[in-house]
Amino acid sequence: MKDRAVIVSGGEIRDYSFYKDYIKENDYIICADGGSIHINNLNIDVDLFLGDFDSCDFDLTKKGKHFISSEILRFKKEKDSTDTHIAVCEAIERGYKRISIIAALGGRMDHMMANIYLLKLMEDKGVDGEIIDEKNIVKYFSKSFAVSKKEGYYISFLPLSGSVTGLTLSGLKYSLCDYTLKSGDSICISNEFSDKEARIDFDSGEILMFLSKD
Repeated sequence: MKDRAVIVSGGEIRDYSFYKDYIKENDYIICADGGSIHINNLNIDVDLFLGDFDSCDFDLTKKGKHFISSEILRFKKEKDSTDTHIAVCEAIERGYKRISIIAALGGRMDHMMANIYLLKLMEDKGVDGEIIDEKNIVKYFSKSFAVSKKEGYYISFLPLSGSVTGLTLSGLKYSLCDYTLKSGDSICISNEFSDKEARIDFDSGEILMFLSKD
């Protein structure tokens, strides 16, 4: 079994060269329908190609060399989940405990938000999940955690739903102590690391962490 599942969704990619170092030889590559537009530029072989194929032609003879050995799962267009959601569920079903989604941001806002909410689904299933692009890393947490400094990146936090109570930030330029972070609150946007590692503690709630650069 490969180390990590990488899902290629149908959102935006501005710089394909960024992923040459990010995607590893031991990654299991899942292409979710419209993500097929990125595969040739990424120069990666697809292990699993799935979706309702409303965004692309599923005939692999027209897709090129990177789809030659792909397993195909085709779903009806009238379904209850997005193709990226199905891809995440397939990766979990196949036993992957690390899942990264690329090309999940940009484009349609509804799909982008739905993709971000998939981070909660992954954590609920015991999976270490992230969404990443050339300038952002997004992760979800339901309990306190630590994060290592990433050079050149800001760090921001938003509640996924409701409020995050007892929020205490340490190892960051702007610290907080026992704060209640509510929806609509922007106090935790564009913080900076002051130490090599930051600690984010909270009593209750669900939090999204964003590592972002200009």
